[in-house]
Amino acid sequence: MENIKIWSEKIFGYQLLDSGEKEKLEEIGGLKIKRSEPRAWWRKTVDSKEYQAVGEKQKKELEEIIVYRDWETDRKSTRLNSSHLKLSRMPSSA
Repeated sequence: MENIKIWSEKIFGYQLLDSGEKEKLEEIGGLKIKRSEPRAWWRKTVDSKEYQAVGEKQKKELEEIIVYRDWETDRKSTRLNSSHLKLSRMPSSA
């Protein structure tokens, strides 16, 4: 049986910065991210404060996205509910 190459090219701008203690620290296109990695059971070589700083930045950015999306959704739903009439339709089986 022949092995199949799933990933044949390198990701542009990707670098594994560190891994260990079930986490990994990566950089993709200049953006640092922290992700879980259950297979990394060894000790980290980078200070845990770096992992914590990246994790806090990710959390803050995610919260900003969620707040923005909630505001946008509320605004649209208010506008649609106040300016559009609901039309009732008969079921297609009637």
